[in-house]
Amino acid sequence: MKNWRSSRLTPREVEDFLADGKEAEARKLVKHHCHLPGQKGEDYWHWGEICRDLAMAKDALKCYDLALAQEPNNPQVMYSKAQLLYEIGLVPRAKRLAFKLLSLHPHHQEGRKLLEAIYQETGEKGALDLFKGPPKEEETPIRYFPPSLGPREMELFLKLFSGRDYKVQLYLEPPLGRLKTRFLKGPITPEEIRAHLLGDAYWGFFPLKEDLTVSQGVFKIAPLKKEIESHLRDRIWLSEKAQTAQHLSLEAYKTALNQGLACALERLNKLEYRLWFFFHAPVHLLWSKRFLEAFIQKLPYPQMGIAYHLLLPTSEEGLGWRERWLELPLGVHPATRERSLFIDTQGQPYPQQLQFLKTLGAISTEAMKSLCTKMEVGILSKETQKEELPIARLRAKCPLLDHLVKKAQAGRILSKREKQALLLTLGKIGDGKLVHKVLLPCPDYSRSRVDNLLKSMPPYHISCYKLREWFPEILPDHLCNCRFTQKEHYPTPILHVLPHLTTHTYLYTSLKEASPKRLLEEYVALLQEEKRLQERKELMEDELMERLEKQRTIETKGLKACLKEGKLEIKGLP
Repeated sequence: MKNWRSSRLTPREVEDFLADGKEAEARKLVKHHCHLPGQKGEDYWHWGEICRDLAMAKDALKCYDLALAQEPNNPQVMYSKAQLLYEIGLVPRAKRLAFKLLSLHPHHQEGRKLLEAIYQETGEKGALDLFKGPPKEEETPIRYFPPSLGPREMELFLKLFSGRDYKVQLYLEPPLGRLKTRFLKGPITPEEIRAHLLGDAYWGFFPLKEDLTVSQGVFKIAPLKKEIESHLRDRIWLSEKAQTAQHLSLEAYKTALNQGLACALERLNKLEYRLWFFFHAPVHLLWSKRFLEAFIQKLPYPQMGIAYHLLLPTSEEGLGWRERWLELPLGVHPATRERSLFIDTQGQPYPQQLQFLKTLGAISTEAMKSLCTKMEVGILSKETQKEELPIARLRAKCPLLDHLVKKAQAGRILSKREKQALLLTLGKIGDGKLVHKVLLPCPDYSRSRVDNLLKSMPPYHISCYKLREWFPEILPDHLCNCRFTQKEHYPTPILHVLPHLTTHTYLYTSLKEASPKRLLEEYVALLQEEKRLQERKELMEDELMERLEKQRTIETKGLKACLKEGKLEIKGLP
């Protein structure tokens, strides 16, 4: 035998060590030689087989990958890798590789046996029947009567699970039985719903409508998908998780019923449950999210690897969001041939599933917002009620802020600049509780986010000049009529509530107190304001002169205006 440290050995030479019973020495040789570059694809496959016999799974997989890099469609290597993945419990990966193998080599017998074993282990009876052929059914005298599906049942189902005019169909692609998704334009028809309920088709829908509203909220109680895939062969683990998932789901269902919320608990399979909430009127998707998050706060903390998964209409992807579709309930899954059913508080399916749907009510918008308010804002106490006076005073004195507050209380989404305006005004009063109260009805309200914004606010108040600059489109309809009597006051809406504020604290007056850029910005803003005020002054002067032509004088609060030699004269000015 040549020196293995100074020369390259072949797989067959290493097999001689194994034949002589020198397994420890063979392991060292395999570890050193199996991944060396420059070998043929067949040699890498041979190394992989040796590693597999020595229970060196990671090294074997790497050898198979090196072989496939040279011969991507080699059926022998593909099968060996798929078989190893199946043996070590990576069933989903083995399944994907088996699909690839049989799509390229449909008559590979060992590959077909492997895919059959995978289908049997994962419980995909529908896929197995399509791939292998359905078994011969035993004759039975017991008859089955399908449900009566009339127009009323179809109308109710379509109303409860309404969404955008797009639909999704899950189906098995012959001949391998691979689960596929098909997207189709147009609303789901009553005929398609009938086929779904009878088990002849399996449909899904997009809950997010064109106006970004939804008619239902739903979250799932289940283990993480990766955890399920990694424990497919652990029957004890699966049994424990099934019991825990059912217990948490029933507790969530009972909690919702005790709160008087219209909902339905659906069992997808032994490990997955969905809790549906139905709204009386469509609500913005962010309101649905807030409602679900607020409700989950009432539930016990999930244990033993079970999680609450919000099935929102959108999911984060990269820098944006991608729309999500949901499977319709009461269907027969094409792969597992298992029907999802609505269950009661004891975990038993309702005898009449469609009749149960007829008994469901709907959650009013007021009840939904009330739940969000109770759970999210512990700040709405008696102290907050006392602080409503500053809001009323600001709204009465500043039409611009009144417009922003009305928009927030109407449940609209405010722009970033509109939120900044409220933060730099209401956020300066007290400890910021007023901002929470005003922004609470907004669909995208988040208490923690508002708290973070309050902490990062600049120390100065926003000026009337800046507000006019930010919202020029609002000013024509909501003219600013503020008049602050003392010259040293920095013009800001806060003076209506805190009249003691002065220029010395909040206005930059020298280069020592502000950067040159900031000072230049303030100076330009004042020039623009001066021009606007001059134009307004001239308009008001013309109007006063027209009035004085009809009446000689106008008197108010110690001031007297009159015409003298065709010019306006005001007496009593300070």
